[in-house]
Amino acid sequence: MSSVTPFSVVIICRDEARTITSCINAAKRLSHDIIVVDSGSSDGTDLLAQEAGATLIRHAWEGYGANKNVGIRAAAHDWIISVDADEVMNEDLILYLSTFVPERGTVYQLNSLVHLEGQWVRYSGWHPVWKNRIFHKRDQRWNDAAVHEDLTPLANAAIERLPGLLLHYSYKDRADHQQRMHKYAALKAEVWYKSSKGPGLLKRWLGPSFRAFQSYVIKQGWRDGDIGRYIATSNATMMRLAIKAYDDLAKKE
Repeated sequence: MSSVTPFSVVIICRDEARTITSCINAAKRLSHDIIVVDSGSSDGTDLLAQEAGATLIRHAWEGYGANKNVGIRAAAHDWIISVDADEVMNEDLILYLSTFVPERGTVYQLNSLVHLEGQWVRYSGWHPVWKNRIFHKRDQRWNDAAVHEDLTPLANAAIERLPGLLLHYSYKDRADHQQRMHKYAALKAEVWYKSSKGPGLLKRWLGPSFRAFQSYVIKQGWRDGDIGRYIATSNATMMRLAIKAYDDLAKKE
């Protein structure tokens, strides 16, 4: 199978040997131009990418957006599908994109479904999550945000959501999730610090509790069972970690 539209698929990675082959094999059903930008894997991810048939670019880490832009510049086609190395396009998405004809001036969003400890997380604020992932490279590029990078400029772009799923095998287990949680908390603190918009008293006092309530009650995390309770608690913890990391940065002034 291949798409009627010539897509290039761009993937950035580092140490994603667990999922990179599945990611690329799904992408190959739509495109012969798979670009993998590896930022120094030590677990053989780069070699697995080559074995799977991708074009490998070894490039030092400059940030999520910056490394994605490296891949876009190397892409053979104008229309880009941006996929993370721990995401696998599901059958419905592949079948839809195989006959899909995108339009200039539109950015297309794909829906993510996260897998954690043998369970698909369908609530808790983790699903649905719509991500800007298909675009024309002459219209869009990735920004340099330290966390939650996005396409720019989006002000005049139409946004359209497509059927199908990105199956997101983001975390090996809870320990892996907690490790990344510390990383994202530090990045969030850095964003606050650089923008001079640190957490105020209200966010310090109520932020962690509200994050847990939002996840478990408003976003129906209770429907995810034990995983939902874990996510709610983790959201509160990440807010506390981000506040502490911001305070540590401020003390260095």
